[in-house]
Amino acid sequence: MASTRAITRIKSVKNGFAALYGALVLFALINLFWTLTPAEDSNAKIDEKMQTVDSLPVRERLELLTQLRQDQESNLTRRPSEPYGWARLSRLRSMTQGDAKAAFAALQMSDLVSPYEAAQMPERAIMWYKLRGVQTPEQRAYQDILWKKAYGFQRKATWTIAVDNNLIKEVGESLKKTEPSLYEEWKTWDAMRSQGKTTP
Repeated sequence: MASTRAITRIKSVKNGFAALYGALVLFALINLFWTLTPAEDSNAKIDEKMQTVDSLPVRERLELLTQLRQDQESNLTRRPSEPYGWARLSRLRSMTQGDAKAAFAALQMSDLVSPYEAAQMPERAIMWYKLRGVQTPEQRAYQDILWKKAYGFQRKATWTIAVDNNLIKEVGESLKKTEPSLYEEWKTWDAMRSQGKTTP
């Protein structure tokens, strides 16, 4: 009799786990098809609209950017693990609110949810640099790590950003502190530039 009760309890537990598993699968499917896809579609539309912003008159431009910022914030409530969304929100906050602290908070989230998003590294590093005025000493020190990751993953893009923003020396100093082998390569590129040669 005791063994029958034990078997019944085991079956009951198994059935409970099966029901829980089924519920989790159902929630995952709902999340995938009814929540994530609209957020992805909306992110694509935000990107598309941002390409047209510069052609608009100033007032219309600000109105559109403000709407896109609100759309991006809404998307991130549904999909908070989207690093590109946080980076985009950082830019939109800077462009519409002039709020460097809020922009930096969004940029931090982008790095937090995906610290090794290779394609995003150079842009993240320069955005971090431009928002250094609202950072703590520890956050400013993290800039060295960001330049190391950016150049390690995306050499040409990082070099181009450094040249365009007159940061060749600063990025070189960061690499010297964090990855001497990358620094030696950086010096070679800089020497080639100084001699008027094309960098790799």
